[in-house]
Amino acid sequence: MSSLRLITSKALEVPTLKVQIAAKMANMPLTCENSGSAKVLELFNPSTATAPTVRYTGPVLRYISRLHADNSVCDQKSLGQLASIESWLDFAELELSPVESGLSMLEDHLKTHTYLSGDFLSIADASVVTSLVTGLASESDLEDYPNVLRYIRTCLANPAVADVLSRYAAKFPVPEVTPFVPGKEEVESTDSEVTKEEAKQPETKQQQSKKRAADRQNAKVSHKELSMPSPESVPTNTVGPIPEGSEPPIHPYSSCVGGRTRVKDILLRTDGGAGLIGKTVSVCGWVRTKRSQGSGFAFVEISDGSCLQGLQLVLDSSCPDFEGAIGQIATGASIQAIGSLVASPAKGQAVELSVRESGKIKVIGGVDSAAYPLAKKQHSREFLREIAHLRPRTNLIGAVARVRSSLSGAVHAFFMSRDFKYVHTPLITSADCEGAGEMFQVTSLLQKAEGAHQDVKVDPKTGRFDYKQDFFGRPTYLTVSGQLNVENYACALSDVYTFGPCFRAENSHTSRHLAEFWMIEPELCFADIHDNMKCAEEFIQHCARHVLAHCREDIAFFDKFIEKGLIKRLENLIAEPFARVSYTEAIEKLLKAQKSGKTKFENTNIYWGFDLDSEHERYLTEKIYKKPVIVYNYPAAIKAFYMRANADEEPSKQTVAAMDILAPLVGEVCGGSVREERLDVLDKKLSDLNMDIEDYWWYRDLRRFGSVPHAGFGIGFERLIMMMTGVENIRDVIPYPRYPGRCEF
Repeated sequence: MSSLRLITSKALEVPTLKVQIAAKMANMPLTCENSGSAKVLELFNPSTATAPTVRYTGPVLRYISRLHADNSVCDQKSLGQLASIESWLDFAELELSPVESGLSMLEDHLKTHTYLSGDFLSIADASVVTSLVTGLASESDLEDYPNVLRYIRTCLANPAVADVLSRYAAKFPVPEVTPFVPGKEEVESTDSEVTKEEAKQPETKQQQSKKRAADRQNAKVSHKELSMPSPESVPTNTVGPIPEGSEPPIHPYSSCVGGRTRVKDILLRTDGGAGLIGKTVSVCGWVRTKRSQGSGFAFVEISDGSCLQGLQLVLDSSCPDFEGAIGQIATGASIQAIGSLVASPAKGQAVELSVRESGKIKVIGGVDSAAYPLAKKQHSREFLREIAHLRPRTNLIGAVARVRSSLSGAVHAFFMSRDFKYVHTPLITSADCEGAGEMFQVTSLLQKAEGAHQDVKVDPKTGRFDYKQDFFGRPTYLTVSGQLNVENYACALSDVYTFGPCFRAENSHTSRHLAEFWMIEPELCFADIHDNMKCAEEFIQHCARHVLAHCREDIAFFDKFIEKGLIKRLENLIAEPFARVSYTEAIEKLLKAQKSGKTKFENTNIYWGFDLDSEHERYLTEKIYKKPVIVYNYPAAIKAFYMRANADEEPSKQTVAAMDILAPLVGEVCGGSVREERLDVLDKKLSDLNMDIEDYWWYRDLRRFGSVPHAGFGIGFERLIMMMTGVENIRDVIPYPRYPGRCEF
């Protein structure tokens, strides 16, 4: 293949070394061009038709890993290992600056691991070891980290690493080992003292058997180090070029159709599938389009949902199944096709599947074309919400679903890599986290047997519902947040997070609100507002890096059809730190802009103490700072009861240690705070808000028994997806949207 071109600069020396190692590991020729002014790495691949440009260190490393034939640059044995490698790549960027800050975590991990993930060197190792050897002065810096030192020496023994980092190797010399000379050294035993005379005795049969077993084990290790991965370890879901002569990957769970290959494993290769020309494959999917060309053949495009692109089938009448199947094939039908991959003369596709005399075409599930609601190509999003059970077959919702799935894994990978514990919080609760009362009540007092029209069980003394007769014996609700519950575990496990559904009974019909949604809620113990802001910022940047690296096809679709400039916006999101401004400063800037006539807000009633509207949030991010902004220290009156009160100089302007992250085009994507850990202050807040202290006895106990400063934040998962895809309506980024008056399916 043609040489990859890397645009770099002197300021990017360390990231460049990482890419050079990855390229050598992948046997990919790489040319480095020093532009002098480059602020981020840019990689060009001239051998592809579209000559993609990949920016930033992480995405460049991941791109090279996908070019590698046997995938050993990025071991893809399992989703767990993929998440692990992803996490260690982020660790190299976020936790090793300075290098010393990440040594303890590395030492603990390397006590039981040779490499960071898997059994051999990966791109994560290339990134981490480069940061280590360039950032440490000498091996004396690792006096307390023997496993890190051993790891560095192991990596430097790899030819690719040794070649690129040769000038740093002298800082970590390998100790000389005195060779063993038979007859000159005493025989040592870990089990007991063995004399020279005993060592000279002939080996017993048991000793000989143990020795042969050890030799066999050593032989296995040597074989593993020198050979390709075993067939069991070869991934069935590859995206890099497959070695010449090998077969396309087969889906591991497709025996009922005799095995099938995913469409993405054909089309998302770096060569577009050209390396598979001549191979026989079996594919299954749903028909997108069908065009008959006379009676001799037909063009059919199918999709199996594994990627955005569809695979074109060319059905020839010489296929034995042609006559019986062609009449049943229509948009929406599910089919299986077996044929040979051939070069496609059509623009925009490298290959197509030719189904001829030796092939097979089978209609698995037919379709009533007159009734099928997706027969037309274009549909409004409002219409698609009416058929939420079928809309994943459209390009838009299919792409959203893939990004949502990938981003879910990225959420867990981020927190797991930082040793946060995942806590499952309850969906049914008796506490109101926000104190706003907008909750769905859960009750069994209305039973079908009694009839919903009849009076429910009422306490004759009070005239109110007698909740003692209810299922739980008290009023209960669907949770609006898992925060209060996850705080309990934070005060025992230090760093935790929850990720699950929440419910709010807001009668809101906006494009940013749902009655049922998912929340990501981490909680950090022994942390303040600055730690909280740092964690939230790094999390959002991690998510942006993830979708750019792992969802490139779908993100390119969103960039072209949904939000032009999306990719650039996401790149800017991770290019520099978020702006930080206090609420008071933000109000001053908005008032100044309004007074100067620079802008005209619809809501001109801007004053200290009001909750920012969406237009004000967007003005801060899009006009003043032109990047994400973290607004902190909000008025206490507009925030929740559990947020920690600040020691303000002006009593009339009481603030709390709360923060919101605002993003261009999106608005608020994250809200968080330091939690009120002082029992007396918390009790006063509950009393002032007329909230029943007894309902929060367990929450108050945390302040009675070993209270600690802690903080956390919440990010609506659907809003995060909107931010990453540019989709402007929240009802289109969740599989089954629930909102006032709507709860189908």
